[in-house]
Amino acid sequence: MDMHLRTRGTPRDLEYGFLGSEPSNRWWTTYRDVVSTERPCILATGDKGHWSVLLGGIPSRRTDSGGRTIVYSLVLEGSTDPGGATGQQRLALAITSTLLTDLSESAGRWTLSAVLDGLCPAPDVDRLLTAERAALAEERTELTGRLATALAALTPSSLAGDSRESEATWQAPADRWIAGRSAQGARAAFLERLSSLVTGKEEGEAHMLNLVSSPEDVAHLRAARLVVLVEGGFVGDAGMLPQAVPELPGATKSGRPLETAAGSPVSEESGGGDGLPKVPKRPMAIVAVLVALALLALGIRWLGRSLF
Repeated sequence: MDMHLRTRGTPRDLEYGFLGSEPSNRWWTTYRDVVSTERPCILATGDKGHWSVLLGGIPSRRTDSGGRTIVYSLVLEGSTDPGGATGQQRLALAITSTLLTDLSESAGRWTLSAVLDGLCPAPDVDRLLTAERAALAEERTELTGRLATALAALTPSSLAGDSRESEATWQAPADRWIAGRSAQGARAAFLERLSSLVTGKEEGEAHMLNLVSSPEDVAHLRAARLVVLVEGGFVGDAGMLPQAVPELPGATKSGRPLETAAGSPVSEESGGGDGLPKVPKRPMAIVAVLVALALLALGIRWLGRSLF
């Protein structure tokens, strides 16, 4: 399993970047309209023997030069090949359940923050981010190793009120559902779906999003198996009861965005890649252009009459 840690430095010009290894592609940018990775969030996909998890918005005790809290993002990527699934499942679930528990703690004590801050003193972070990516290779490799060791020591956190015994009445409304992260049984059901993704039992998506508040906000996500927790700290209700998410025509079993023949994600402006016709994203813009052309034609006719 690969681990990648992202954060920023203290000086204004040291923007967010990866300290050690770096993912081969930034797959999470597909979800930029429904999540901010600088606030607590989880993105997880499972598809064709591969899974990816991003845990973002983990606060640090470090602040930037403007006094703003710096955050971490942790990217985990692995395969569901036989023999490797058990360890990957345990670690991914342990880290994810720890984040969910940290977020629910009223005292604001973050276990993940303490682990990551212990590995990332401010001077070390600033030095790694200042250097070229190819530089300090040995130090970056060592950091990645210490990160894996520290996170492997985590055990799945107990989610108060979310034990399987207490959620006997939990019933997922559909293969695609959304609920507030604090709703009774929602977090345990979320972790159960995540477990299925990282072990290869099913394909799909499992997210905790911070820019959504309703099923309609996530209906465009095309995975046939989809679960979404509403983070609720900025947008939406963290206690929202579970609701079904509408399924779009041509929804895929894959947790990854549809791709063109060239292998790049299909944009909202292009054809769907699933046989559906192209649908303009902004039809009002076309109307505005037509109106402008009509007015221009009228103006030319008026000018011609004035001159002749």
